[in-house]
Amino acid sequence: MPQQGADLVADLAKAHIAARCLHVAANLGVADAIDDSGATPAEVASQVGADAGAVARVLRLLASNGVFAHATDGRYVHTEASRLLRSDHPQSLRSYRSEEHTSELQSR
Repeated sequence: MPQQGADLVADLAKAHIAARCLHVAANLGVADAIDDSGATPAEVASQVGADAGAVARVLRLLASNGVFAHATDGRYVHTEASRLLRSDHPQSLRSYRSEEHTSELQSR
């Protein structure tokens, strides 16, 4: 069944939010701040120099989209997708999702 007009417009209007959070996480190095045991938003914020509340919101949104996972103890842990945002991953996509690379692509 096709989406209703209002639902379609609402979905399209907010579609950029997850992509923007991915850009922010890549630029800040959020994935690099989370080790194998996971990290709380406050721990990540401390390492990347950002506001803990803002980091929590970004992590929550990205976890709801499967990029990170939210553990029952409140820590965020890696998924296969989030590991690709680490700078030390052999197939890292961090620079691809960062603003610098995106701006470079848009200027071509």
